[in-house]
Amino acid sequence: MSDLRVLCRVASVLALALCAALPASAQSLAELRLRRDSLELRFKAARARLDTAQNLARAVPDDSLLLHGAVLRFNSTNLDERERRSLTRAFDVAAAELETLFGPDGPSLLAGQVWQATVTGPLSPPARARLGLDALEGGRRSTEGLNLPLRTELVVDIVRRRAAKNLVALQPQIRDWVAGFRLADPITTHYFAHRTLALHQSSPARRCARGNIDSCAIIFDPQAKDRWFDPSDIVNFDRDPTSSAVRESVLRYAVEVNGPGVLRAFQSPVDSTQDRIAFIAKAVNQAPDELLRGWQARLAESGAVRVRAAPASVVAALGWFALCGIVATRRRPK
Repeated sequence: MSDLRVLCRVASVLALALCAALPASAQSLAELRLRRDSLELRFKAARARLDTAQNLARAVPDDSLLLHGAVLRFNSTNLDERERRSLTRAFDVAAAELETLFGPDGPSLLAGQVWQATVTGPLSPPARARLGLDALEGGRRSTEGLNLPLRTELVVDIVRRRAAKNLVALQPQIRDWVAGFRLADPITTHYFAHRTLALHQSSPARRCARGNIDSCAIIFDPQAKDRWFDPSDIVNFDRDPTSSAVRESVLRYAVEVNGPGVLRAFQSPVDSTQDRIAFIAKAVNQAPDELLRGWQARLAESGAVRVRAAPASVVAALGWFALCGIVATRRRPK
C-alpha cells in the first residue's frame, strides 16, 4: 500500500470519528478549534508512526554486492541502480588506489569487510534522502551519513579510511602507536607533522624539524626519554614529543617509499618488543637513520608546497581587497 493511500485512510478514519463525536446541537467556535487541533496532533502522530515503520522496513537488507572482497548489504527497494553504480565505482576507485600504493595485494585491505547501506528520509525528491554507510565489525557500527544522490569521491574517502584502519590493525603495536592513519593527501599529513615539531616545547623536536637527524632519532627512542627535552626546556618532561600526527607521518612516508614492503611486513608476525622505527625501516629495506633522513626531507618539502598559494586564489584575494577598498573609501552623498 502506498504512502498516499495509507494517509488518506488515516484521514478518513479521523474524519468519521469527528463526525460521530459531533453532538446534534451547535458547538462554539472555540470547541471546534480544539477538536481541529486534536485531530491535527493525532494525524501527525500517525504519520510519524508510519514513517518509523517504513524506515525500519527499509533498513532491513535483502540484497548485496561483492566489491573487491567486501560485502555491501542493502535494501533493494530504496537503493536504485544509479546509486548502486556509484557505490560500485567508489570501491573500484579505492581498490585501484590501494593497488597503486601497496601493489597487487593492496585491495586485500578491503576483503572480508562487511558494509551496510541504509537509506532514510523521503525518496522523492531524492536530494532529501540520506544514505548511512556502516562498516560492521564485531557487532559495532561506524556510520557515515551521505546525501543522495551520492558523490563518488565522498564514498571513496570513507572506503580509503577504512582500508587504512585495516592496515594498522594488522600490527597491534603500530595500531597503538598511531591513533589514526590516513592514506589520502600525504602533503597535508607531512605538513602538520612538520608544524607540530617546529612549534614543540621540546628543543630536540624543534631541531628535528630543522633537519637534525640525531635529534629525530632521540625523540622517537623510548629509551632516550631523559633526552627528549633539554634542561632549559620548561615543560612536563613526561610528555612524548612525537604526537600521533608525527608518527602517522612516518608511516605515511614509508608507504610512499615502499608500500608493498609495508603491507608484507604488517601481514607477517613480528616481535612485539621491537622498536617501531626499526620495524618500519626494515619494512622498506632501509636503516632507521636512512628512513628518518628521507622522512625529515619530506616534511620540509611539504611545508614549502603547502604555503604556495594558487595564482587564481591570489588574484581573487587581491580583487576582493581592491573592491573592499573602493567601497570603504567611496564618499557618501550628503
